[in-house]
Amino acid sequence: MLKGVRLKIKAYAIVLKYALNSLAATAMDFTTYHFLVDRFGVEVVVSTFLGNAMGAVISYSMLRLWVFKDASGRQTSQQIGKFIAGVVMITITNMIFVSMLHYFFAWSAWPARIASAIGAWLLGYWFNRKIVFTRS
Repeated sequence: MLKGVRLKIKAYAIVLKYALNSLAATAMDFTTYHFLVDRFGVEVVVSTFLGNAMGAVISYSMLRLWVFKDASGRQTSQQIGKFIAGVVMITITNMIFVSMLHYFFAWSAWPARIASAIGAWLLGYWFNRKIVFTRS
């Protein structure tokens, strides 16, 4: 029984760390965007891409070293490839679901975006846990 409780606590701790990782990556994304647009006058689309890229770097590093503790050094290029593929897959899935909810089901833009983001977050957690960082 005690072993089951420990496993549940470990699972909850990983989900909490994943959520904190998401917050940190989003903060980096938005901070980069803000400085590039507001301080340096960089175009909005370019700033969005660069902010997203910075957030992805933070996210990958935190996921590997802290959330899933997979710092073994093995297959790093494969992990990075899988991580990037996951980012692309989740971004496209997110865009499709926002479009479906907003245009086909007539949801307002923000509720559609929020519902889709929650689904994308869950998909991202599953993908990173089961496909990218398999050691933990």
